Amino acid sequence: MKNSKALLVYQMKYIYHLEIQLEIFFTELSQNFKTDYGQRFLEFHKNRIIHNKNYMDSLCRDIFLDPRGIYCKTIIGHCEDVQNLMASEIDEKTREMAAIDEVKKILEYRLASYKNLYKLAQKLKYYSISSKLQTLIEIPPQEEVNEVSGIYH
Repeated sequence: MKNSKALLVYQMKYIYHLEIQLEIFFTELSQNFKTDYGQRFLEFHKNRIIHNKNYMDSLCRDIFLDPRGIYCKTIIGHCEDVQNLMASEIDEKTREMAAIDEVKKILEYRLASYKNLYKLAQKLKYYSISSKLQTLIEIPPQEEVNEVSGIYH
């Protein structure tokens, strides 16, 4: 990267595309989940992903940054692991629970990406960006968590 600002721009674009890739992945994955628990888990997180994607798009455009143009290679491997697991021949319930555990790893990676961007924005004194990012990394209200039987993390 040329400088810290270029790194900030790159990370903002990266996270935007991370959300796009995860939205597509969660949509495809939900077609393979049969249990009510698995469906609720994916739907809850997919809705948060869509919200964050739209928020990041708006945040980028607010600072005259076109968020398009980056493909997140790191997440591809994680998604392939889940797809391979879902293609396995173990029983359905065990397969879905194992896939949910793998998806949780993806969600932790996603959260860590937001936290890194937040810290960089703070360090560069882009406080308006960091304050907006902070709303995306906060844990949702308890009512939302209860709707999916406490399966936020």
